[in-house]
Amino acid sequence: MRQSPRPPPRPGEKFERLTVQSIGVRPVHGRRQSVAVCLCTCGLLCEVPVAALRRGAQGTRSCGCLRREKASALGLRLKYGRAKALARKRARVEAKQLRAEWYPSEAA
Repeated sequence: MRQSPRPPPRPGEKFERLTVQSIGVRPVHGRRQSVAVCLCTCGLLCEVPVAALRRGAQGTRSCGCLRREKASALGLRLKYGRAKALARKRARVEAKQLRAEWYPSEAA
């Protein structure tokens, strides 16, 4: 006997940082996928698959703001979806300033 599917999340229900606003369906690769329009605590609206909401810690927990906050806490920044170390950039800038002090340009 086939199990009945779980009921979709109700508007107002919270999943980590996301609050469900409405439920809809969108086509994905020729199939229908249930999606929830959610409001994040940072104020952004995002569209999230319902299955990803239900996965909990392994699924979608925010609009992406949580990832940015964790990266900045570790001294990283996100560029093109990847974390880049800010410390390396700071070291290059400091090295460039140090070279400028030791080797002043002859024109100046």
